[in-house]
Amino acid sequence: MCMNKWVIANKLDKLKFARQKSSYCYFFASASLTSPELCDARLSWTKNGVFTTVVDDFFDTGDLKRN
Repeated sequence: MCMNKWVIANKLDKLKFARQKSSYCYFFASASLTSPELCDARLSWTKNGVFTTVVDDFFDTGDLKRN
C-alpha cells in the first residue's frame, strides 16, 4: 500500500513511541470519501490522521515521563 511506503519514507516506523495506524486511518477516509475521483483526498486525510496520531503519541509519552 502506498501509505506504508509513505510511513517508511518519512521514517515514522522508526519511532518507538508511535502507534502505526495507517490502515485504520485509510479505512475511515475510504468510508467517508467513497467516490473514485477522491483518491487524493483519501490519501491526504490518511496522512493527516497518521501524522496526528504520531504527534499525539509524542505528547502522551512526554506526559508519562514527567510524572
